[in-house]
Amino acid sequence: MDISAYTGKLVVLNVWAAWCAPCVEEMPSLDRLSQALDKDRFVVIGLTVDDDPFLTEEFLRKMPVTFANFVDPKRAIVEGVLGTKAFPETFIIGPQGILVQRIPGGQEWDAPNVRALLEQIYKERTAPVRNSRATRTPRFS
Repeated sequence: MDISAYTGKLVVLNVWAAWCAPCVEEMPSLDRLSQALDKDRFVVIGLTVDDDPFLTEEFLRKMPVTFANFVDPKRAIVEGVLGTKAFPETFIIGPQGILVQRIPGGQEWDAPNVRALLEQIYKERTAPVRNSRATRTPRFS
């Protein structure tokens, strides 16, 4: 999985597992979010830690989602790069490839306030810098 392929887009990277009840619960809302967002500016990606690719394949057949999913069975990316061991956890990565926010736990991803917040983050991360004052990154609540 090469995150640089998504440069220029705000990435919603969701780390999940088929055996994780909150992960399974939030999948449909992640898919609705993926379908609702402008594909030129946003991308939703799933990264599963399941160590059996057949289990993942079967899970995704039963719960079809339209966003891309990758497998990290040895957790090299999840633990080694992202530093997470609890699932689900979602990473918001700005258009320049810089981590903007970590969001632990399940969310209702297609809620209007979440979509508005993602839009706000995208605008802040792509707007030209006008002065030296740093802007605060909004938080999910």
